[in-house]
Amino acid sequence: MAATESMGASLQVIGHVGDSPCIDVTLHEGVLWFIGDGRLTSASVADPAKPRILGSLDGLGHVRQIACAGGQAFISSRDDGMYVVDISKPESPRLLYHYDTLEKATGIAVAPPIAAVANRYHGVELIDVSDPAQPKYLATTLQTKEIQSVDINGSFLYAGGWAERRVYVVDIRNPRRPVLVHEAALDGYGDGVRMRNGLCFAATGHHAVSYTKNHFEAPGKNKTGYGEGHGLEIFAVEEKGPLRKQSTTKFPAFYQGYPDTWQVEVSGRHAIVADEYNGVIVVDVSTPTKPVIVGQAILPNGVRTPPLPEPVSAAVPGDGVIYAAGYERGVYIIACEGVKPEPTLDSPAIKIPPATSNELITREGETLRYRPEGQLAAAFPYDDGKAALAVGNGGVHLVQLQPEFKVLSVTPTRGIATDVAVSGKRLYVAELSDGLSVWELEGNDPPREIGRFAKPGCSVQQVVLSPDGAWAVIENGPRLEILDLADPKDIRVVLGETGPGLFYGKMIAPRSTANGLLPVVWHMGGPVWYDLKLSPPRRHSPNTVPTGKLMNGVALLDDGQALVLFDNGYSVTATGSHAELTKPQVLLPNNEPLNGIPRAFGRVLITVAAAWKTVRAVDVSDPEHPVVLEKWRSEGNPFPPAVWKEYLLLPEGREGLTVTPKAYLKGK
Repeated sequence: MAATESMGASLQVIGHVGDSPCIDVTLHEGVLWFIGDGRLTSASVADPAKPRILGSLDGLGHVRQIACAGGQAFISSRDDGMYVVDISKPESPRLLYHYDTLEKATGIAVAPPIAAVANRYHGVELIDVSDPAQPKYLATTLQTKEIQSVDINGSFLYAGGWAERRVYVVDIRNPRRPVLVHEAALDGYGDGVRMRNGLCFAATGHHAVSYTKNHFEAPGKNKTGYGEGHGLEIFAVEEKGPLRKQSTTKFPAFYQGYPDTWQVEVSGRHAIVADEYNGVIVVDVSTPTKPVIVGQAILPNGVRTPPLPEPVSAAVPGDGVIYAAGYERGVYIIACEGVKPEPTLDSPAIKIPPATSNELITREGETLRYRPEGQLAAAFPYDDGKAALAVGNGGVHLVQLQPEFKVLSVTPTRGIATDVAVSGKRLYVAELSDGLSVWELEGNDPPREIGRFAKPGCSVQQVVLSPDGAWAVIENGPRLEILDLADPKDIRVVLGETGPGLFYGKMIAPRSTANGLLPVVWHMGGPVWYDLKLSPPRRHSPNTVPTGKLMNGVALLDDGQALVLFDNGYSVTATGSHAELTKPQVLLPNNEPLNGIPRAFGRVLITVAAAWKTVRAVDVSDPEHPVVLEKWRSEGNPFPPAVWKEYLLLPEGREGLTVTPKAYLKGK
């Protein structure tokens, strides 16, 4: 991947700052800011070629992108949501707020009073940041489109559609009711977008449209388009007309599965593209219909074997230099005559209309809805008539379900409450980067914190307890960990491992079999079983083998078999077995797609597809011949449900908790 004549001049690396991985970099009011490895770092660029570190802030989770406005930095952090940091004193950045996003916060853009966070298929979340210390949810747009990066220019949002290979334009003049107005096809996976002077610049990667397989699937005999999606596409944008393609510039073809991000910035007549192993590519776009590559910088070899250049995940123009985020070892300074820092755009502030007030508790027939402030992500029934609720930034709520619905207590949590579980008189709360907290339950009183498991790099998203309450099984970022709960003040990891891929959603079955086996799936592998009756617990299955299939999750049937959802159907595997799943054994009648995270309650399988706002109930008494009992559209983004008696407890994100009787659940 060395620079060639067709790639213009070979640009030279003339400096380096930082000593750990860097995923994104930006220049704001004369200060260089970069993120990686859970850290935000500031550096003076008084001498553009020799940045000098000023300060840093740790503990920001799985950071992905940064955008600055005024005295704040807004950082998307995948599993950990969005962090708002006060950067008015670059020597001592200070955390202002940790915001609970819809899903894995990936892309971010800010144009006060609006921030936009891209959450993959769960859509782009619009957030009111007029008070940066108290962000408020406004609306979601582009759900079911795989959005990785966004930009805001004027009253419009621009987004790169990843596997869809598209660019989207959304009218956000009323940010409570965003409207998709334009879209156009790309000849590569879409990611970074930048809007300048009536032109939309889109960086693309991975494979061209002619390659029809998933990006991670190896090419067959006909490999047309494989790795040929890398490039820069330019569109003219008119408010009342379609996007008009001006040009496509292709870069050298390659494919690597990580960091699979590509970004673009604009500096005068130059577009600066960060293209992973292709390095930094500078394109003269003064004539948008005939762009010319004028230079390329390849970083030194990184850590891969066989050797490859260290990938560039982002790049930003400075004064005669480019600052490139090295995915493995910090920020590289690249000499590039003629580039300058981007001026701050003065966009007219978008007016946010008043919110429509919702009552806290509403009833419609036999259905009740509880809408507290925060994102309701989990419900756990206990004590025959009570439930503990995880409410995101709203903490933990304890409620009484019958004889009448009543809020017993609202307790703030240190972190974002994403999951809850109860064993005896103890309550366990997953709090992302603030770990797993343990609370004592005392009648109807508010719970009292008695312990916490937290360590650098934590991102606890789900918690499942062994039947005796001795062990907790948690999703901790991409890792599965089993914790010894004997002493809540000294919780210890007794097993920790990763599987093929990540955890996308709550992928641990919520209970174990009668003989203590608990199934789990990572998103690229079949079921893995853990034996919770052993002391300490350990893996029951053999080593996990990647399947090449994207798993939605696992449900445990009453007979101890695991039902694994994938490819719009499911397979059922025997207790404790590890099946290499290549295609689902069972599809719904008429090939109706079955997607989302599964949960089983007796003979009833319930699936929730948050991005698609879809809930299904399926009778799986005979797993080979499923019968759809009911399908409905959620008002919010549904999370995996719980059942108490014949009542379905459905967490619906910003729309709260729905409690509704379902005849088919009676006795489950």
